[in-house]
Amino acid sequence: DYGDFAQLLFHARLKQNGFEPLFVTSGSLPFDVGAWNRETEKFYRVQIKSTQCRHSKNLWRVCARRTDGTCYTKRDADILAIYIAWEDTFFLMPVDEVLKHTHLLVPSKDSIVKPHRFDKYRENWKIFKQ
Repeated sequence: DYGDFAQLLFHARLKQNGFEPLFVTSGSLPFDVGAWNRETEKFYRVQIKSTQCRHSKNLWRVCARRTDGTCYTKRDADILAIYIAWEDTFFLMPVDEVLKHTHLLVPSKDSIVKPHRFDKYRENWKIFKQ
């Protein structure tokens, strides 16, 4: 399952970038992973989504909603992490960017559509320093 794989990979990448992953063992929480920045002593709630679904040559389609079909809110998570499996890439963005959206289109690495509003979130690990 790519969702589980994306979560494990996210933990590893978070650690590689100098942050502490916190495993969430309760399925009743609205986020998948906790992230801790030791320097700032700040905790982040992260919702992880993954996709293999191309919308077009230049875009990937991501289902960015809860299992009940509703949109994520600031009460659910601080950061949305989207894993593009075929590109081995994470997009890391504030949940504020996706409020009221159940599906997102994110640019592929070889997209000819530049700039895209989500380009700035590709491998945006510095989001955990804010």
